[in-house]
Amino acid sequence: MKKSIYLTVCLIFLCGMGVFANSAPSYWKAYPYSDILAVAKDTPIIVDREHLTFDFTKTHSTGGHGSPAATVLAEYQMTNPTDGVLSVQMAFPFAARLSSLSAADISIMADGTAVPFEIFIDPQRINGSASPDESFSFHYGSIGTITNQELILQGFSLDSDAKRYSLTVSAKEEDNLYLEVSYTADADQTLLIGKDFQAISFSPETGNQLQCRIRVHAKPEILILGKEPELSLEVLTEDGKKADKSLYRLDVISGLTDPKAYLIEAIRQELTAETSAAISDIQLLNPCLHEIMRENRSAGCAMISDVVSAVSDNRIFTLVYQVEFPPRTTKSVSVSYLAEGTMDRRETVSPKYSFTYLLSPAKNWAGFGGLDLEIITPRKAPYIIESSLPLSVSGVNRYSAQFDSLPASELSFTLYEKEQVTWIDKTERAVSKSSYLLFFLWPVLLLVLAIAAVFAARAAIRKVRRVRGSREEK
Repeated sequence: MKKSIYLTVCLIFLCGMGVFANSAPSYWKAYPYSDILAVAKDTPIIVDREHLTFDFTKTHSTGGHGSPAATVLAEYQMTNPTDGVLSVQMAFPFAARLSSLSAADISIMADGTAVPFEIFIDPQRINGSASPDESFSFHYGSIGTITNQELILQGFSLDSDAKRYSLTVSAKEEDNLYLEVSYTADADQTLLIGKDFQAISFSPETGNQLQCRIRVHAKPEILILGKEPELSLEVLTEDGKKADKSLYRLDVISGLTDPKAYLIEAIRQELTAETSAAISDIQLLNPCLHEIMRENRSAGCAMISDVVSAVSDNRIFTLVYQVEFPPRTTKSVSVSYLAEGTMDRRETVSPKYSFTYLLSPAKNWAGFGGLDLEIITPRKAPYIIESSLPLSVSGVNRYSAQFDSLPASELSFTLYEKEQVTWIDKTERAVSKSSYLLFFLWPVLLLVLAIAAVFAARAAIRKVRRVRGSREEK
């Protein structure tokens, strides 16, 4: 009996371990990074040599899904072979989420002097259904929208003030009350942008409704673009009936506001102060307007929460800057930033981390002399187990390579905690997956074990009785 109980306890422990091991995501795909591009394709500038470093020891931060962050430093020796002064506009495209972008981690230098840069944001999010390599092209002209032109919100003007309603409702008791705003409007003439509403509904019979749950206090807002509709405000009980006025207090304040400033402020609140300061109003406004346009506007309404979700979507960013080259001179130009990798633990308990760097954009320059590559790996994953380019061990946690011309393939490499993935690692992962399944079957398994324990106990009792009976006969 004790043995059965012991097995049951072990099973519960094993199931708990399985859930713990599987609680983290198994796979998170990161987007590639790129060499710098010349905005003008016919530039005569030559890249004499590039020194590319991935350093995983300069920062202890990790990516949003567990990947170690690398400080990437791309240093270029660039020559102007002409007799004239060249002011060369350069671009560095990369894919990221605005919410995780840190302007403080970006540095562009020319001969040791900081170079100012602009951050351009492609209003359109990267297609999530396509693979990162397919949806993220680095050929100039499709690296993202590089423009300071404001998007047009078809049918509505953002250059004049819009009506804004600030609603404050307080429940005098902790009852489940709801504020419902009803209106009827033509979606081509009216656009409502709601803030802090949890639900929206539309029907030809009842029109449009915005609903906000009241938990003691609620302060939703409504911004109206275009023709203002008549609004009907009701406080309802949980079963949809009108609440007694003694149960709540409702205050309404209306006025005019700048719709551009309203939207920009909403998205800036989602960013760090330094990143917000580094991005212009137009670059922040355009993703908001794109989100409004892509929403289903059949009801003539968008939610501010959906608008500011633009900060959480992967999209293409482009750093644009200028470097001036005197006649027949060579300059050192460098770009530094933080890069996250792909985390993959589908076959192993400990994750593998993969990074991709696109070298092919260097073909856009008039010439490319060679490449020096150095990778300083992190303690948690010190070994490179896969690489698209041949690498040599050059020290503790260090790998390097030298190429006298531009490599034919892009750079990709994978980090792991051991020198190779063994069959033991794969077996551990298989067991981990199985224990995760066992967790959901444990009630059945416990029942089976309990029944087995009962039968074992009954068999033991019968055996004892037989022994006693045979002794008594003797």
